[in-house]
Amino acid sequence: MSILELEKYFKKTVPSFTWDKINIFCTEKTMNDTQLHVSFIKRPYELYNQIEYSMCMTHYIGYIKDENVTWVDISILGNRHRILATLVNNILFKKTAINKKVSIFINICNDITIPLLKDAFILVFDRTSSTLLITNECPICMVDLKLPTAEKITLPCYHTVCKNCFFSSLEHKINTCPLCRHVIISSNQATV
Repeated sequence: MSILELEKYFKKTVPSFTWDKINIFCTEKTMNDTQLHVSFIKRPYELYNQIEYSMCMTHYIGYIKDENVTWVDISILGNRHRILATLVNNILFKKTAINKKVSIFINICNDITIPLLKDAFILVFDRTSSTLLITNECPICMVDLKLPTAEKITLPCYHTVCKNCFFSSLEHKINTCPLCRHVIISSNQATV
């Protein structure tokens, strides 16, 4: 399943919405007690006297809320359904362990509607080594590396990432491959 299919599901399920009234519920098909709930809150953006949104990600393990709730500021400039699909896809991809294939139920609803699993969209992430070796996407941002405009870098371990993610990783002092954790640049060489 692709981001475009997820976007179509969101459009069909909630044709129109406001960011602070939308909730997304995700759970693994085989482990319903492990869940991710995503919601959005509105807050003033002081620089331009505008409104911006923060995404709240709450994790549940064994149906118990994890105390580490994650807040992320997001850009809402663009197609709302595409933004939602991209955010959810990227979050779940990063949470899927390498060498694992999972099916994830995704429900979206307005306000406090309790979603039913039978109405869920099923997104499959296959991060087994055989599929990772033949992928043409950056494993971090998932940009299509086959595009003529895509600038890619092949790491010493022969995995490929886009140029932006490569330099961003180095700026954040991450000097290992996102797939196999092979050292990209030794710490005494990494200066950005």
